[in-house]
Formats: sequence, C-alpha cells, structure tokens
Amino acid sequence: MEGAEFRYACTVTSRLPRVEGYDIVAGPPEPLARATELISIVETSIDGKSDITDSILTMMINSPGIDAHIDTITVREPGSGKVVAFGCYLNTEPHIESVTLGWVHPAHMNKGIGTAIVTWGLDRSRSMIPLTPPEARVTNRCQISDGNVAAAMLLSALGYTIDRHELEMELVLGEQITVTDLPGGVTVRTMTCDEDLEIVAGVITSAFRDHYGWVDSSPEAVRQRWVNYRTMDEWDDDLVWIAETDDGAVGCLVAMASYGGNAQAGYVGSLGVLREWRGRGLARALLTGAFAEYQRRGKLSVALHVDADSLTGATRLYESVGMHRVQAGTAYLIELRPGTDLVKR
Repeated sequence: MEGAEFRYACTVTSRLPRVEGYDIVAGPPEPLARATELISIVETSIDGKSDITDSILTMMINSPGIDAHIDTITVREPGSGKVVAFGCYLNTEPHIESVTLGWVHPAHMNKGIGTAIVTWGLDRSRSMIPLTPPEARVTNRCQISDGNVAAAMLLSALGYTIDRHELEMELVLGEQITVTDLPGGVTVRTMTCDEDLEIVAGVITSAFRDHYGWVDSSPEAVRQRWVNYRTMDEWDDDLVWIAETDDGAVGCLVAMASYGGNAQAGYVGSLGVLREWRGRGLARALLTGAFAEYQRRGKLSVALHVDADSLTGATRLYESVGMHRVQAGTAYLIELRPGTDLVKR
C-alpha cells in the first residue's frame, strides 16, 4: 500500500483530537469563508493586520497531495456552531518536512485547543514516516508571527526549537520608481500562455535550490504546485516576468495583483535568478520593474517575505531599493526521526 491509498489509510485509522467543551471535526467549515474570517481575526489580534483571503486559503488547502477533507480540522463551539479554531496539515512528497498551521480565536485561548492542533499535526507526521526515504531526517515545522508569544511558549513546551526567522518587508510607493537597466543580452517579457508557467516553475525551482526550506520534488509535483498557484484570484499573468537570453530563461518574478484583500497593495511572491546570473543586477531590474508597474496601476505599497538569513543576500537587495521591515516571523522545528537532512537549512 503506497501513495494516496496509504495516506488515506493513515488518516482513517488516526484519531481526531479532543478538547473538553468543543466539537472537533475533520475538514474545513462550510462555507470556507468562516475559516478565512477566523484566521483574519486571529492574525489581526496579534499583528494588527491579516493577509489571508478566501482565494489564498482555497489554494493552500487544495495544494497537490493535500486533501482538505482529511488534512484540515475545524473546532466549533457546541450549540452555536461558531468556528473558534482551524488547523491545517501540509505534507507533500517526499514527506520529509510537514507543516502544521493553526489559528485559535482570542476568546478561546488557554483551553487546550492550540495544543490539540499541534499534537494532531505531530501524530499525522509520525503516521506518514513510512512514505519517506529511509535515510532521511523527518521533521515537522510550525511558522508563527513573532508577536504570538503564546504560540512560542506552546511550541517550546512541546519540544520545538527555533530554526529560522522570516521578515515581511514593504515599500511605500511614493516617489517615481527608477527602473534598473537589464544586464546586456537579457530581455524581459510577461507570461502569455500555459507553457510559460512551466518556464517559470523551472527557473524558480533551479534558483531556489540554495534557499532555506527547499526540498526537491518531482517535475510533475512542481508543475501541479504552480498550476494550483495560478488558481488564486490574486494571480495576474501580466505581473509574471520572465528574463531571457538567447540560451533561455535566466530569471523570473511572480507578483500578485493585490495583497491580503487590499486592492491598493501589491505583493511579490517569488523572485529567482539562476546562480550564474546573480550579481549582475538582474534581480534589481526585475524588482524595480515590478515596482514601476504597480505604481502605474495606482498601488500605494508593495510587500514581500524573505528569509532573514538568505544566503543570496536578498534582504540587502530589498533594503537597497527602499524596502523596510514591517513584521517578523519564526519557524519552529521538531525532529521526528534522525537521519540525513534533505531540506536546505
């Protein structure tokens, strides 16, 4: 038994967590907007803002290899049926580093719900170990905002340790953007057809192999992942730039038409340049070109997320074009089986 069949078997034989005074069921609420609303309330209570939308959550729980009906749990208040917490478990091939995400309504904190969601994710992760390469280290990761002190304490108590820090950076689009010239021999165009999505996926895959958290996947898994990204309402083919030479694509920038439901804000989702083309100003040219297009569209700001310890110097690049840090997050990790770490650290 393997693949999806094994995954289903692991799930149906595992138990849902129990928390006294609450009903916990497998799957997302109907409509999904109830989960989106909850997440927005939780994030806003911690950070003063939220970047979740129905479209983004739909994309997340429909990622390739994820079954929303078994990889999410909904916690309800008995009687009223109000959604008070939501958990999501992400574990795609080769299943060596899963991610558990959870949100608990501020009015229902300190009731054991957060612990239940995290331990549910750990149980799921352990049940999936037979799908992993036998020599591989297996881990579970939780990503939280640095403002979420309660979650940090919970994860530490459960044995998680800090693995990495992430920054959200922003540029307020005030003065006219000056677009950096492209390196010689490079031209840039926007995405125009389905085939271009495979080009983008290939470039980003190659460029991100030396980035934190990278895990090699099969070409088909990568293709499916990008097809899923394209289903988001925020996706706009005209905000996907491909940098090319006579030998093929050497860089890509994927930006979104809005950010967190804010039509006046833009978001850079991915920026990747092949290793042999780094240090020539291509990333800066793509980035400033995207800023200029956002400005032309009347956007007021643009944001992105970056690994705080990026080996490619991405943080320095973003600061050099005027972006500043607005929020920080931390990745917590727990080891479930020792072995060779196939994840880029």
